[in-house]
Amino acid sequence: MRNQATWMFMVSFIFLSYACDDAGKVQSSCGDNNLDPEEECDGADLGGNSCESLGYYNVTGVLGCTGMCELDISDCGHRCGDALLDPSEACDDGNFDASDGCDDHCQVLEGWTCTEPPTTCTAICGDGLILGEENCEASDLGGVTCETLGYEPGVLACGDDCRFDTSQCGEIIDRVADHTVVPQFELIPQDALVTVVNNLYVYFGHTSHGSQLVTGMGMLDPLVDHSQMNLTEEYGDLGTEGDLAWEGLTRTHLGAHPETNVVIWSWCGGQSTNTVQGVQIYLDAMNQLEEEFPDVAFIYMTGHLDGTGDDGLLRENNRQIRDWCLQNGKLLFDFEDIESWDPAGEYYPDGTDACEWCSEWMTENPDACPDCADSCAHSHCFNCYQKGKAFWWLLARIAGWNG
Repeated sequence: MRNQATWMFMVSFIFLSYACDDAGKVQSSCGDNNLDPEEECDGADLGGNSCESLGYYNVTGVLGCTGMCELDISDCGHRCGDALLDPSEACDDGNFDASDGCDDHCQVLEGWTCTEPPTTCTAICGDGLILGEENCEASDLGGVTCETLGYEPGVLACGDDCRFDTSQCGEIIDRVADHTVVPQFELIPQDALVTVVNNLYVYFGHTSHGSQLVTGMGMLDPLVDHSQMNLTEEYGDLGTEGDLAWEGLTRTHLGAHPETNVVIWSWCGGQSTNTVQGVQIYLDAMNQLEEEFPDVAFIYMTGHLDGTGDDGLLRENNRQIRDWCLQNGKLLFDFEDIESWDPAGEYYPDGTDACEWCSEWMTENPDACPDCADSCAHSHCFNCYQKGKAFWWLLARIAGWNG
């Protein structure tokens, strides 16, 4: 019994010793002059930091440590990027982005003028440098023409505000592929289709829904063989809520294939759950790519129907894209619109991507489209057929056919 009691005592002692040790590890230790991972500093231990190493102008200032183990920079003064104008700074807009006129050393770049803090910099119109929000400078139009802006030929000029003056351009060319252009496929001359095949190098990022365009083009092969096109398909889509994975893939492809002159990405279900901010991130990223690659035609797209009707989030998000494209003269493949209207002009606001009206239409018009062997992803063959025609129409416009 004595040996058993001794053994139990030793086990209890060891257990309690480890338990006490563990408790000591999780106990707050701010103020013990030992810098722990969760602390910026502790007493005299500043983690090797100083006012100078943190980028403050008062390099001889005394960096301190608060009772909460956070660095006390009150004696360090200012630093570039804090939106406070120091005597050594010409500007300070609170960031290190040099593209806005105030560089990462808080100096004003050539061609810009900046106000007092909080600093706002604007490009100087008339200095010969196209910067910031400027489109042009005097006779320098940056290679842009009436045609590249989506107008009929004419004379593009630069206004006194360094923005394009399109008053002498021709009429604006329709740049939106929606249900209204589907019948116009029949009007495209063969030589215009051949021009598409021979001159366009298309990079198309899509998953299953986007494949509807390619399926539809294949259904039109007896009229124009889409397999002869310079078409590169990338697996992926536009994601949702600001996902920019597609942008990186696009840049990589354009870098490796500079001959590419058309880029288009489709949505999967992202527009059904997207946000206003997420949509705008997509629009801004596309617009930025257009500015960086002016010889490439970037085609915007709306998302597929989901049955939520005119007041649903999907249509709200799609309207944001549609309105922005119309206001800015962008190329748009209006995926949703094509699904929403039958050839007789009847609107189906509550439809889904299955294209319920397509089945009814084909029952009444059995010769309306060739068979696709049920290969139209998520939908009806006639839906793909319509989209194939609209895609050929848009590509023909990009290749120079004015309709």
